[in-house]
Amino acid sequence: YPVDEMFIMELEDREDCDEIQDCLSKMTGARTVPRVFIDGKCIGGGDDTARLDRQQQLKPMLEACGALAKQQKK
Repeated sequence: YPVDEMFIMELEDREDCDEIQDCLSKMTGARTVPRVFIDGKCIGGGDDTARLDRQQQLKPMLEACGALAKQQKK
């Protein structure tokens, strides 16, 4: 996946941390971090991402948007 299309923002040391978390709350319904977005859509936080992975739903989402190459079945 092209690095220039990924965006990771560390909030903890930013002066506008509270403002960003308030904006995240309006956008996603929660202000906790991490907020994980795949292909522009928020899939939730860290627990939600782990749950999707356990349910084998995360990998197809990543493959669908091109963030993860599809593996050919043997």
